[in-house]
Amino acid sequence: MKLLLSTGSVSSLPAAQVFTVARAAGFDGLEYVVDNRHSAESPAELQALSEATCLPVLGVHAPYHRVDGWGDQAASLVHSVVLARSLNARSVTFHPPRRVIEHVEFARWIANTGDFQDQVGGGDVVVAVENMPRVKVWRGHRVPFATTPFRYQRPDELRGLLDSHNLALTLDTTHVAAAGEDLPRYFTRFKDRVALVHLSNFDRSRHLEHLPPESGDLDLDRFLRMLLAAGYDGAITLEIMPRRLLAHPKGLEAALAETVTWVRRRLSAGDRAVADPSL
Repeated sequence: MKLLLSTGSVSSLPAAQVFTVARAAGFDGLEYVVDNRHSAESPAELQALSEATCLPVLGVHAPYHRVDGWGDQAASLVHSVVLARSLNARSVTFHPPRRVIEHVEFARWIANTGDFQDQVGGGDVVVAVENMPRVKVWRGHRVPFATTPFRYQRPDELRGLLDSHNLALTLDTTHVAAAGEDLPRYFTRFKDRVALVHLSNFDRSRHLEHLPPESGDLDLDRFLRMLLAAGYDGAITLEIMPRRLLAHPKGLEAALAETVTWVRRRLSAGDRAVADPSL
């Protein structure tokens, strides 16, 4: 089970430092989030850094904001698959359309795509949609209740989308909790479609997302044991808000190293428990 670092968690760092910091902390690879820093030279730069550090880019996250030259959401997803293929990355994750007029065409494109793995992923790049949270900020304004701005938010809607369009799921643990769902029950319902896990914790009382996995209300120790018991062999991406990592008293590098140690210890203990159920 590979442990990846989302480049979105260290977005303030230059690309070269992202690779060296991730390597030093003990990650197995990166999930590359496409944003406006991406340029025509980025794929070659990423490949060179990957070879120099022996740290592969194993996943690509399609843009969730408009990126210059990448077109609309559908075009951005297709470009992301091409990028993943050039980097030998295994998967591409994208966000579902929002319930706004600007995303109507994207929703129609999804509805008209019969088989995402064949028609978009080409059979060699796994295409996965991410489950999304309820949010308390709408178009830049904080609201006093949690609202659902994304399509396919209800579990039955999402399950229907995955099955009818042959889509994989990137399961985001924080988003499950922020949507008001029970994480073990949610994973059990979708485990046959889960291709990637975004791991972070959630504080319900303050509605704080993407906390380090060792802090928050979610029992991620139990969740990691569930992954192992289910035979999950995909990757786990650490996806933490940058400011949560930078707030660590010993700095960003120490925060990442501590979290890697926390996750690996639990995976190791879970491996032993799966091998010997009496433990």
